[in-house]
Amino acid sequence: MQKGTDYWFWVGAHNVDGTGSLGQSVEGVTQTTVPSSVSSVSVGEATATTVKLTWAAPSDNGGLTIDGYTIYKRESFEDPTEADIIAEIEGNVFSFTCTNLIHGKTYYFWVSANNVDEKLCLPVTLLLWAHLRGGS
Repeated sequence: MQKGTDYWFWVGAHNVDGTGSLGQSVEGVTQTTVPSSVSSVSVGEATATTVKLTWAAPSDNGGLTIDGYTIYKRESFEDPTEADIIAEIEGNVFSFTCTNLIHGKTYYFWVSANNVDEKLCLPVTLLLWAHLRGGS
């Protein structure tokens, strides 16, 4: 089965004399999976307390429309599964500005894609980090 393809099933009885009429079709099934990682993740504009993250849609949507992105943040790289969800973004938006950061701290960010059937969590994400320095 190929993801993103609808499949319909009919059942008919078969014996030595042949095949009987087919029964009613079973509701369509679409083979799907989680989307691949987002691409081109980068840190854009940054101040002492904000950072703008940008990314591109994943190359594989898992067979379904990407309906959003989840942004995760943590102050250490250890155990990214413990990262806080800081935003859930619409599927047609490819940037997010994180605010209320503390000057001089290092932050790690993960961006994951979600399709309508599969909310994607770590580890299929891309990591980027930002160390805020400079002006006030």
